[in-house]
Amino acid sequence: MKPIQKIRSIDYETISDFTMTIRYDETDPSIPISHKPRHIHATCEILIHISGDITFNIENNLYPVMPGNIIITRPYEYHNCIYRSNKPHKHFCIFLSTQNNEYLYDLFYNRNAGENNLLILPGEDAEKVIRLCHDMISVKGSQFDEYARFFRLMQYLQKAEAPDIVQHLHEDIIKALRYINDHLAERITIESLAKHTNVSINTLERHFHETLHMTPTEYIRQKRLSKAMEYLALSYNVSETCALCGFTDTSAFISQFRRELGMTPLQYKKSVSEKKKQ
Repeated sequence: MKPIQKIRSIDYETISDFTMTIRYDETDPSIPISHKPRHIHATCEILIHISGDITFNIENNLYPVMPGNIIITRPYEYHNCIYRSNKPHKHFCIFLSTQNNEYLYDLFYNRNAGENNLLILPGEDAEKVIRLCHDMISVKGSQFDEYARFFRLMQYLQKAEAPDIVQHLHEDIIKALRYINDHLAERITIESLAKHTNVSINTLERHFHETLHMTPTEYIRQKRLSKAMEYLALSYNVSETCALCGFTDTSAFISQFRRELGMTPLQYKKSVSEKKKQ
C-alpha cells in the first residue's frame, strides 16, 4: 500500500485589535421609561433573544422574533425593539467593534441595510448559543479561552439560516418609510407625508404607532440622527452633516445630537477619528 500524505498550508491574515462587550438584560415593558433607549451606534450588534413578545424594526423592515432567534445589525443600521405585550423581555446583547476586521464579518456587511437581519438556529444550537453567552459573561478564562468562545459564537451565526420572514406592513407605512429615506435631506412635514401615502394624517400617525410604536416625527428624527453619525464618521464637518441630514438649524441639530448621544457632533467626530488611529 502506497503511503498517503495530505498537506495544507494556511496563511492567516492579521486580526486587528477589537473590543467586544456582552450584556444580559431583563426588561419589563409595562414599566414606563422617561427616555427611549437609543439604538444608533457605531458598532455591530448581536442580540440573542431568550424570552418576551417583541418585533424588531430595522430600516424599512419588521422582523417577528422568537425565543432563540438572533438579530444582527451593523454600524449605523437604524433599528429599534418594539414590545408587543407586557411579557418580560430577556436577551443577551453583544456590541462588537469591527474596524479593520470587516473581512471577517460578511454576515454584517455583505448585504443591503435592513435585509437578512434575522438569524434562526436549530433548537439545539440555539440552546448552545445561550449557554455560551452565559459563559462569556460569567466565566473568566485565558486569552485563548476568550477568543475560542467568541469565534465559536461566530461559527454558530455562520451556520444560521436567514429566512425571508418580514412582518406585513401597511402600504402607507411602506411608502412613508421609503419616502423618508429618499428625502431625508429635504424638509418633510406630516402633511406632505400623508399626501404622498394617500391617507389622512390621523391614519398615518395611527399606523405608525401601531407598527413602530412612535410618531412619524420621532422616526424622522431618529433616522436623521443615525445618518448624521454615519456622515460624521466619514469625516464630513458639522455644517455639511447638518444639511445632508435635513436639519435646517445647526444649533437645533447640535442640541438634539448632544441630548441623544451625550456629546456634541464635533466631539463625536473627534472620538471616532481617534479610535480609527488606534
